[in-house]
Amino acid sequence: MTIKRSAQDLSLLDKYIPLNGAVLHGYVLMPNHIHLILQAGARPLSKLMQVVQQTYTQGFNKRYERVGHVFQGRYKAFLIDEESYLLALIRYIHLNPVRANICATPEQYPWSSHHHYTTGKGPGRVETAFVASVLSTYGSTTINDYQLLPEDVPVGDSRPLIQPASNQVESTKPLAIDASLMAILKVVEDITGIEADWITGSTRPQDVSRARHLFIYCATILAEHPAVEVAQFLGRTASSVTIANRSFSDRLRRGDAELKAAVASVRVALVSDTGKAR
Repeated sequence: MTIKRSAQDLSLLDKYIPLNGAVLHGYVLMPNHIHLILQAGARPLSKLMQVVQQTYTQGFNKRYERVGHVFQGRYKAFLIDEESYLLALIRYIHLNPVRANICATPEQYPWSSHHHYTTGKGPGRVETAFVASVLSTYGSTTINDYQLLPEDVPVGDSRPLIQPASNQVESTKPLAIDASLMAILKVVEDITGIEADWITGSTRPQDVSRARHLFIYCATILAEHPAVEVAQFLGRTASSVTIANRSFSDRLRRGDAELKAAVASVRVALVSDTGKAR
């Protein structure tokens, strides 16, 4: 059955995504399916999708005077573990209506986040800051022509766009450290010499920013606290936490010995304090 999309569909996402602490980075509502690029929040993604599917089904059945299931089977979720893969998926979902011969260009299709990335506004609530920060790595902050994205960003056929998340998670990944955000903050304060109030505050001297980014990295990577939870703890947006984490991770990959030593010190201190990993 072909579904006629409406603003009501997006209002459903606008309502339940924030309530579940998730962040929407991109979407397309097709006539017979949808694609969402979501950053999971404190609650499991399955809970969000369950309430969205149930609520949509109830409204759909009432609108068309029918009963029964609307969605065929369980939703499928795939892990986005690389920035180039993220850009490939953004391009993939925005060009979906074009490939389906619904329109000639993404601009002609109203039910996607393409408009948020090209004009700064569009239907639904979309967080564009993180994807824009990734695009800046390739010399741009907006998507104005998908053919002009760098050649080293996969088009989609060079890497499967449909791959179970479980297949992308390394089995050798270290166990997360079982530590509260307050415990991590105290350790970072002790190691850096920067007071906790400064780390959680809004000041931006270089040494304070480095300590704050160290806290964000250790909280989200070592202890696997959701970015939304860390953002709420710091009084910031989830996208700003994600951007800070990406910047910190990039410096680690470039071999910043001081940062690596700091992370190692935090890990040792937290493991010594908790004596366990979860």
